[in-house]
Amino acid sequence: MSKPTRIALVMELADHYDREIVRGVIRFSKTRSDWQLFGHGWMFSPLDDLPHWNGDGVIARVESREMAELLASLDVSVIDVAGAYVDYGFQSIQNDDEETGRLVGNYLADRGLRNFAFFGVTDVDWSVARERGLSEAVQNAVREAKVGSFTRPLSWWKTPGSNAEVADFIADLPVPAGVFACNDATALKVLHACRSVGRGVPDELAVVGVDNEDITCELAQPALSSVALDLERIGYESASRLDLVLRYPSEAPGKVRIPPDRLYERVSSRIFPTTDPMVRRALELIHGRIASGIATPELMEAIPLSRRSLEIRFRRETGKTLHRAIVDARLGRACDLLRDTDAKIAAVAQDSGFQSIQRFFEVFKARFGLTPGEYRRRHGMRNA
Repeated sequence: MSKPTRIALVMELADHYDREIVRGVIRFSKTRSDWQLFGHGWMFSPLDDLPHWNGDGVIARVESREMAELLASLDVSVIDVAGAYVDYGFQSIQNDDEETGRLVGNYLADRGLRNFAFFGVTDVDWSVARERGLSEAVQNAVREAKVGSFTRPLSWWKTPGSNAEVADFIADLPVPAGVFACNDATALKVLHACRSVGRGVPDELAVVGVDNEDITCELAQPALSSVALDLERIGYESASRLDLVLRYPSEAPGKVRIPPDRLYERVSSRIFPTTDPMVRRALELIHGRIASGIATPELMEAIPLSRRSLEIRFRRETGKTLHRAIVDARLGRACDLLRDTDAKIAAVAQDSGFQSIQRFFEVFKARFGLTPGEYRRRHGMRNA
């Protein structure tokens, strides 16, 4: 009988990030009958003395220099899934953090915003990369974009009572502005600080986090928009890479970046950046009454302007016609339902405001080049 391959998982399993990565590692380990997984943390006593652990490889979320130095001292192969300290030369499979920043930057720029702010962790490579991606995206998309930055060490963010500095920074931001917090925990502090200084979210500040811990995001006040990372894939690819390193050390490249999954929009970033009250009212009605199938005639009944006057003002503020904005809102709702639910296509069409399933198919295929069913197969739940 061959000797088992002993793999340590150096992460606490205390949050969504760890647990989803470990799911991917476990999924890969089931393809290798010789793999044995060992947990490291308060729940796993066999690995309390990691420096003297007799194993073959480590998959780790390296989040401190102390941990990085400890792992670098071990005579085993290490795969890092965090990307916080790249200067230790670990093999790494991690999220593409620059692309995450670009995703958020483009999203906020598409909201029509001109001012932006980043809240992050000082001298941690994944946070620095997210800020760099945000800045690149908004500078490319918005002429003379203004990007503020508030970064502090990770220990500072974890200290109770640290909200006062965040609040002071937020109070000085020009509004409306798009705010990118480097993760959901930071975003929650930002939301709390916004309330403390009377900044409206999303009316004045559109806030987006990262990690999409869905219960946390849904219970935030207001519900928090967030980027979901492809964590299970990171875990699976990390285990696959470690297996390759152990078998053929000279053939394995050093770093792989996994693109983020997508941005889940919730209330915190549904901003309508316009000073025109009639345009704002039109946008609120369009997005608030998607399922009812609101169309331009019904919209005009609720707004005390002629259609021509509203069309001119709406196009000047948004760059779209009323009809285009209505169709965009319906299609956005349809895409969410196709990705995140198993509702039948006819129900998706109805809940997205389309009067017939035939019309839904026509509009959807014209916009995306896919039928709704093809879109769901490509982008739907657990499709990766």
